[in-house]
Amino acid sequence: SVSVIFNELFVVGKAMGINMKSKRNGKIELLRFFFCMSVLLFHIGKDAFGSNVFINDYLTVFARGRSGVEFFFLVSGFLAAKSASKIRLNGDTVGRNSFNFILKKINAILPYHIFAVMVTVVLFFIYGNHFVMDIVKRLPSAFFLQRTGMCDRDFITVEWYICSMLLALAIIFPLLLKNFDLTTLVIAPVASSLMIGYLKKTYGAMPVSDEFATFTYSCNIRAVAVILLGCFCFAISEKIREAELSKLKEILLIIIENGCWLVSMYFMFSGFHTSYDSYVIYFMALGITLTFSRDFDCKIYNNKFVYFLGAFSLPLYLCQNIARSIVKYELDSLTGYTRIAVTVSLAVIISLIAYILWNVIKKLRLKRAVSK
Repeated sequence: SVSVIFNELFVVGKAMGINMKSKRNGKIELLRFFFCMSVLLFHIGKDAFGSNVFINDYLTVFARGRSGVEFFFLVSGFLAAKSASKIRLNGDTVGRNSFNFILKKINAILPYHIFAVMVTVVLFFIYGNHFVMDIVKRLPSAFFLQRTGMCDRDFITVEWYICSMLLALAIIFPLLLKNFDLTTLVIAPVASSLMIGYLKKTYGAMPVSDEFATFTYSCNIRAVAVILLGCFCFAISEKIREAELSKLKEILLIIIENGCWLVSMYFMFSGFHTSYDSYVIYFMALGITLTFSRDFDCKIYNNKFVYFLGAFSLPLYLCQNIARSIVKYELDSLTGYTRIAVTVSLAVIISLIAYILWNVIKKLRLKRAVSK
């Protein structure tokens, strides 16, 4: 049963020395899943209806769901600053610490990346007409290089976010290690605001992933801007943690925090113009700052199911294209909401297979290590 799987994975986590309660913020994990689903439903909604679907003036089928990516950039920046604040005090060089940090990020993504690429190659073999060229044209993207300009096609189109994130962190993390306060408190807020403003003025909204801006893809600038803002969020969050707040101020911050998330979540399926997505970035940034600034003891957030949803977001994000491709080739006669329901269900099943498979491999590796 599902509960048995959760318990097994929880036991594995404990055996590996992972304290889920101390390592994870349950509310952020729940939001991680929501914004992953918003991106998923944005893509599937367009597949099903051919364009963004407006139910009325106030509700859509996640027509603004792609802005959920900003949440992931912000959290990446926040956690990068948190990591830098801890490891910058050890004796390793800036280069070595930065390399190890990026490598750790890649290792967390790699199992699901490999799974998604391998299944995509099989789909090319089954449904494609030019199997070899399909692989050759996309080869750099197998190494997270799709937004360097080396290739115009991807194995996993939604993985542009991963590539842009890694490139941005490779620039930002050494700056955090070299001068943490200058980067988080001065460079991050100023540079992020200038870059977000530049992107809005140039493209009217946060640009799509295949726009090229002079020397690099605009989505790389988007990643640097929002991740820098996430670094600033960490610095402010730490200051709030250190402050002695009255009960009234704490309640006020909780109201503001939840208000920011309600606005951000509503925007995902609202009919607001895309130009307002830059506003939502700052609502998300404030929400992340306040959510991380306090500890949650509430079981609504801190439980195995919520932690699972947060961890499940990564394979679900990476495997969505597989489900969309299968529906396109095998079930293209499906239309509208039926197509959405089938594609989401298939995406969840495929992602569960990837998730369970990787956790079984980790468990076997752990047993082998213990036996030695």
